[in-house]
Amino acid sequence: MPQQFDSWASYFYPETYNEQTGFGVMRNVPGIRDFDALRSYDYRMSFARRTELELRPELVARTFDGEHMKALHGQLFQDVYEWAGQYRTVNMAKGGGAPFADAHNGAIDAYLTDVRAMVERTDWAQLDHAVFAERTAEVFAHVNQAHPFREGNGRTTKVFMEHIAERSPYTLEFERVPEEVWNLASAATRPPMGEYTPNHRPMVPVFEHAAVPRSNVLIHEGGRVTEATAPEKPMTLGERIERKMSELRETRTTQPKHAAERGKTPELGDGTQPKPPTRGGR
Repeated sequence: MPQQFDSWASYFYPETYNEQTGFGVMRNVPGIRDFDALRSYDYRMSFARRTELELRPELVARTFDGEHMKALHGQLFQDVYEWAGQYRTVNMAKGGGAPFADAHNGAIDAYLTDVRAMVERTDWAQLDHAVFAERTAEVFAHVNQAHPFREGNGRTTKVFMEHIAERSPYTLEFERVPEEVWNLASAATRPPMGEYTPNHRPMVPVFEHAAVPRSNVLIHEGGRVTEATAPEKPMTLGERIERKMSELRETRTTQPKHAAERGKTPELGDGTQPKPPTRGGR
């Protein structure tokens, strides 16, 4: 019988779960009980599935809504988590700020419905660099506040943003942005406690830096992009994969970036924590 993920503790193996901290080793498809081994498996398999998606883009329909996000998450994490492609069932907060979208009142879908409206009303093919950065920052802030999944939001969101960029004269090179800058700017987009609309402004310069003009594409009606004659030969898929593999090898030899490896709470993820209970038992 499939595991029911209906509480914070249910996402973890009981023997690894610490009730005081709220962390442990998350349940996973191969049944790995070791944190480091799971982290390695997670990144290897999600990278492989992302490569598969680049080879077969038809695997995920570009609808730019909650279903799009679910399909992306399911594609990337199908080998890792039984709940891949499903919204989280628990509330989450990060860094002591306002919580992410409430998992119980439809707020996740509300933010992603807003995202679809933003995408559809924008003529992406006609945007200059500054306006593209503004619009992508606005979309990102809403997706980030939705934070639909228990794990893997960052990687899923970046692929989602790349799908939006396909409609434009730009491509997004996220590796141009230092992780620390990305994390700080992302956190700063969170709305004040009790408010709905996120503040996208902190992410505008981030997307200005990440957005690089395409030199080898034509933007066709409907936002479809095809290769065209370019002054420089574009990277082949094999070359792109090799570059990514090199980046992964380099990452393994550097100082660990994960919160748990810096002496913080041992959980696979991005440092998110359960929303603390409020007075009145809610």
